Amino acid sequence: AEFAYLLAQYAAGTADPEAVPAFLRLALEYDPRHPWVANDLGYRLLEGEGSVAEAERLIAIAYEQLSDEAAIVDSLGWARYHLGQLEDSPDPESGEIIPGAVTLLRKAAELAGDDDDGVVSDHLGDALFRSGRTDRALEAWSDAARQASRLMNRLRASGAANGLRLREIQSLAAAAAMKRNAVQLAQPPAVAPQRGVSDVGDRPDSQPADPPGTS
Repeated sequence: AEFAYLLAQYAAGTADPEAVPAFLRLALEYDPRHPWVANDLGYRLLEGEGSVAEAERLIAIAYEQLSDEAAIVDSLGWARYHLGQLEDSPDPESGEIIPGAVTLLRKAAELAGDDDDGVVSDHLGDALFRSGRTDRALEAWSDAARQASRLMNRLRASGAANGLRLREIQSLAAAAAMKRNAVQLAQPPAVAPQRGVSDVGDRPDSQPADPPGTS
């Protein structure tokens, strides 16, 4: 399992990223509950065209074991965002409260702290906006843009000015700032579509109003 996981990490950093899911699935054949493999494959399914339900199932396996790892908490929050599960809700059988995207992404942001590269805050901003917390979303997107810009400066200082990682962070910083600016101009922000819910829920005119007193 560890060797296949190492191969997946190597492929992700080379010109063969398409091979990554296959290596991750191979690793899971050897260890179906490997938390980092399950998380990485689940997140790749979310970011690609894979099954959102499968992604949530895989990431939940990781979360059961490593519930204080910012990256894993972020992944589960992002999966529930895509499923439209923004708020906490009781399990219909056990009555146990299942944390929704907003709760999980807030937790991920707290866990990441200064190590957040902007991704967690950007995810949180989208979830907050979708749930009607517009003012909080603006704060999160501002945090994302600032965190990404700080990382860009560090990458440039290290000589990685032309790397893929820098281009990804530049794109993130620009996207977060554009969403913030769009709301300030009374325009619909380009929040991520929720791939696990109906198309109706993805239209800009379906965004909920900002409820009074919501935080």
